[in-house]
Amino acid sequence: MCDLGMGFPELGYISITELSTIKGRLAHPIERDLHFQGKFPLSVYARAARHVGRIVEREQSLRAHLERRPPDHNEQQTLKD
Repeated sequence: MCDLGMGFPELGYISITELSTIKGRLAHPIERDLHFQGKFPLSVYARAARHVGRIVEREQSLRAHLERRPPDHNEQQTLKD
């Protein structure tokens, strides 16, 4: 799972070479979290990230996405109408 800070987290592959060229805030290089240990299936992290627009680590938020699938954008529009 990757989020380059543009509001579009996604699952997929990215090369280490490509990642090494990206600069984060204040022009610092990005880092990977060597100590991250997932508590949920990757599908839960992906579902929560798509819903919020960024990678989510808060356990309470992830638990909400574990039990149910939040409505996608089109479903939300339908519910509002």
